[in-house]
Amino acid sequence: MAKSGRSRRSAAQMYPLVELYQSSNVSPKVFCESEGIPVSALMYWQKKYRASHLAQGSASSGFVPVEVVESSSSSPVLELVLPSGARLVFRDYPERSYLQCLLASVAC
Repeated sequence: MAKSGRSRRSAAQMYPLVELYQSSNVSPKVFCESEGIPVSALMYWQKKYRASHLAQGSASSGFVPVEVVESSSSSPVLELVLPSGARLVFRDYPERSYLQCLLASVAC
């Protein structure tokens, strides 16, 4: 059986790349082009990395830290600062279901 042009990668090879990608501020496409790997390989190993770290208990349990700060009436009602540094500012109270979906997508 002829071997395809793909090479097999191990977790030991790919997890450091996943960590490097996660700490970078570049798109998956740019990162993968610079490392010479397909985007699909990065996405595959990123999923395995997350699952592995959740299984080991070293990743968060799905909770995202929230800091509650009293505000004046001119301040936002709610402001979330994501691990990436992005800020979500709400001037009015969002729907509970919207916040649940939002926080669920951040925790992944």
